[in-house]
Amino acid sequence: MRTEDLDGLTAAYPDCFIAAYADIDTGITLLTNSGDAFPREALDELCVEASLTLGSATAPPLGALPCDSAIKADDTAVFIYLRAPDEPTDALICMCRPSVALEPFLAAARACLAPDVGAQSS
Repeated sequence: MRTEDLDGLTAAYPDCFIAAYADIDTGITLLTNSGDAFPREALDELCVEASLTLGSATAPPLGALPCDSAIKADDTAVFIYLRAPDEPTDALICMCRPSVALEPFLAAARACLAPDVGAQSS
């Protein structure tokens, strides 16, 4: 995951105002989109919520088993948590306006998490 990936996601979907990549086992935010102006404490809270929602080594999931994705919404925002397929302790965390086009956004967010085939050596 690169900052450019997160920047591309938020540029393509302006209703997404936070895109962060985090290690949900340690609670550390590894990357954020460069336009992010959220305080570190708010990002840490989102990381903890992702850990509790998806499940991690340090926190059992809200459901019976860990999951790979979760969506939560309230009147002000849609929170999207997507576990990285090649790094199960990492997750993409997004906070969007309720007006986000959810299905295409989810497809684009998952594409950001896909392993970069061009980076693999033969």
